[in-house]
Amino acid sequence: MQDLKHKAQQDFNSRFKGDPTLYSQAPGRINIIGEHTDYAGGFSLPAAINCWTLCAWRLRADNRIQIYSSNMNEFWQTSWPELADGIDSSWKKYVAGALLLFKESQLTQEAPKGFDLSLIGNIPLGKGLSSSASIELALLNGLNALYDKTLTPLELTLLAQQVEHRYLNVKSGLLDQFACQFSKKNGALLIDFESLKTIDAPISPQFSSYSWVLVDSLVQRELTNSKYSQRVEEFQTAQNFLTNMGESLRSVNSQQVPELFKSSAKNVRMRARHIVSENERTVLAAEYLKTGDVEKLGRLLLDSHTSLSKYYEVSHPSLDFLVSCGSTMKGVVGGRMMGGGFGGCALFLVHNDNVETFKKSIAKEYESFSTVKTEPRGYQFVDGASAWSET
Repeated sequence: MQDLKHKAQQDFNSRFKGDPTLYSQAPGRINIIGEHTDYAGGFSLPAAINCWTLCAWRLRADNRIQIYSSNMNEFWQTSWPELADGIDSSWKKYVAGALLLFKESQLTQEAPKGFDLSLIGNIPLGKGLSSSASIELALLNGLNALYDKTLTPLELTLLAQQVEHRYLNVKSGLLDQFACQFSKKNGALLIDFESLKTIDAPISPQFSSYSWVLVDSLVQRELTNSKYSQRVEEFQTAQNFLTNMGESLRSVNSQQVPELFKSSAKNVRMRARHIVSENERTVLAAEYLKTGDVEKLGRLLLDSHTSLSKYYEVSHPSLDFLVSCGSTMKGVVGGRMMGGGFGGCALFLVHNDNVETFKKSIAKEYESFSTVKTEPRGYQFVDGASAWSET
């Protein structure tokens, strides 16, 4: 974090001839388990990790908006009245979406001053680590503080989701935004997306002997161009089918699914099977984290991957290879694809004594399989989004 902050401050000073008065940040996240359950009103178990989007801010006297993206090495000059015009790149869509939604909800009765902003991040893009939600929440937390507004963490989270829906045309759930906003250091977060409540999930000391390791498949995924939205629609078909029967996917168990959906299309039946069983696995996983049942948690990870690959059909041959190969290596208790799917990363739980050997071995095996080199990484858990003043 300190290295990012220093670079953001340097960029700000170079571009805007002075120091920022405010900083805001939002981390990336891993999702231990509970995939494609957020938009289904189910459970997920994510944790924020030590990579971030960081913003450095300063209000202006006029309504001009000046933004420098360090990662893109692009400088964007606009104003509040002109903000929706000429958005010609993906990163500008995220920024403009967050700004416009904030203005719509919070600055409607004002002629707002503009600002200078330096934006930087070190979250790998398109890898299922919530770089999009991190950008949205770093911006929204910063705007909330910069304009002295009082949006709650939940309101900021919901606003970030609307950036995806309205400006990126991605029908995302709330998993990424919740994890980036609400996570606590040294723990996981059990999210109930039906009630929109979060429960801190303490981690047993037993897990201190293990590390979470991400292996990047290097298969780029673009949710707007993938079948993500199709999966959301298929879930909704399954949900509507049960609603007509006075039930919901949240209220049934995995043993009931075959009978309930025997007259449904095969794809709808498979989607329902994943959602229901994944919710059950996620609740169990939170309990296993608490009680220190490492081996049981590892088996849940593998079961989750099988379900995501076979029944929800959001995996990729490269991810299937990584999980199949990596799960047989010494010290690995489990692993699965992570994120929206169709590419991205695989997540493994590995004994600390075997982490470095595992990284080298899985990278070597994956290069033989795919001809591309990957660099597995281990992550630590951190706190969620925040903003702070340095004036």
